[in-house]
Amino acid sequence: MAKAHAREVKHLLAIGVTLSRFEKAYDELSKFDNISLACGVHPLDFEEEPFDEERLLRLAQDKKVVAIGEIGLDYYYSSENKAAQQAVFAAQIQVANQLNKPVIIHTREAREDTIRLLRDNHADKCGGVLHCFTENEDMAKKPWILVFIFLFPVLSLLKMLKKFAMWCVSYR
Repeated sequence: MAKAHAREVKHLLAIGVTLSRFEKAYDELSKFDNISLACGVHPLDFEEEPFDEERLLRLAQDKKVVAIGEIGLDYYYSSENKAAQQAVFAAQIQVANQLNKPVIIHTREAREDTIRLLRDNHADKCGGVLHCFTENEDMAKKPWILVFIFLFPVLSLLKMLKKFAMWCVSYR
């Protein structure tokens, strides 16, 4: 907090990767008015503990929780458990819709499945952020995906941003 304050950061978002870690951090982080929370299970961390949809629903109802995340699919590091990742991702989108909270999406090497699960679970109702967007223009062109905010990784930003900006201009 001291470093953030010294750099004049006004507000922080603490993002959960498992429900247990969220619960451990909650008591400390909830004391601060300038910290909002996101509660969810990251695709690379969901095997750390059994996914409990009711627990997520209960935790995410807290007024400090402003989003469900970081959730999604990651086949780059972990492709052997695709079906399990997809089931957990779909359940978390449904919780987000139920609570009317946006989602923070992590997707890597899982473009088609991410698109299908976002569409099939009506993620356009809750909207959200495509965190560290490294996918291609085809994914960004899906009409319903325009309810999402795109965040680009710094290393590939210039290359991607030029192409993406040109597409955005032509789309409008």
